Amino acid sequence: MPLTARVLTPIHLPEKVQVEIKDTVRATTQTVTIDFHEAMQELAALGAVNLHEVEPAELISMACAVAKHRAIDQYLMSIGVDPHAEVKPLQES
Repeated sequence: MPLTARVLTPIHLPEKVQVEIKDTVRATTQTVTIDFHEAMQELAALGAVNLHEVEPAELISMACAVAKHRAIDQYLMSIGVDPHAEVKPLQES
């Protein structure tokens, strides 16, 4: 007999999250504020995650990873580094 379980209690996610960036090369620490809802929408846009079917804890973890990535990109751009300069489009076969 297979069993499934799902959390029914609503979990209220923050509107924004603060991400601390420690730059050991420049010996600086900076806090970047990221829109958490935009991070979740970016996650959903990847197509691999349905925001309504994923467990809340998993969703929060994945959205935090996206928020960290966005914060690092934002920090790098603020110091004049294009974080995607070496990224090339995927070649379709």
